[in-house]
Amino acid sequence: MDPRLAGAIGPIAAEPAGQDLMERLRSLVETAPASPTGEHLAEAVAAYRHLLDHVGDQGLPLTSANYLKPADVRVVAEGLPSMTEWIFPITREVNVHPVHGFRVSAERLGLIRRRQGSLTLTRAGRSARSDPRALWEHLRQRLLPSTPTFDATAGTIVALHQATAPGSTLDTQDIAHTLTSLGWSHAGGHPVLKDDVIAVRNVLWDCIGNIGAWAGTTWDQRLSREAVALIRDALVTQVPLEG
Repeated sequence: MDPRLAGAIGPIAAEPAGQDLMERLRSLVETAPASPTGEHLAEAVAAYRHLLDHVGDQGLPLTSANYLKPADVRVVAEGLPSMTEWIFPITREVNVHPVHGFRVSAERLGLIRRRQGSLTLTRAGRSARSDPRALWEHLRQRLLPSTPTFDATAGTIVALHQATAPGSTLDTQDIAHTLTSLGWSHAGGHPVLKDDVIAVRNVLWDCIGNIGAWAGTTWDQRLSREAVALIRDALVTQVPLEG
């Protein structure tokens, strides 16, 4: 079991919330699809490969505000499953939320970086660009923060819920209660809120919502089978915690 998940379950293992997490983990291990291979693997990570290929060896010049230029926004959008039902103009990155979130996710995952007015590949991005298996492994390792922080704990619990929830249902209030019971709180001892969970969920969705083919609708954001497999791989395989 991933140490982040063990840290989330251990302190409340005897409580209903902890037992629910254990049951979800058991369900995930027993029912999640197998990790994709071959052509299916290449298709599962196609969105990230499309971005890495477009950034390329030369990088992309950014606007003065450090956003993608409109022409590049359109190219990136063409490869995003989360853009499937987008009905608005595809112009400025700041207004095309799926593209912006995806670009930020690729930075957070350590595949690209902004440097001196350009978007460039990192060493990991260059290595994973032509190797779907290496890219999958990188995403598995970096999907959740590796430091013992609120975002790591909350992201772990949110990911487990998303991979085992019926349809797109995510009980953000239940997750907030679980996080509060684990000792997380706002200044002054105020409990974790639904909005805190939604913020974590949105960051996670920018990645997993673009793994595999689009599986839902704008209002019913279901995970693809490949996204569920990625979460399983991230939570069941140990990733050392930092700090």
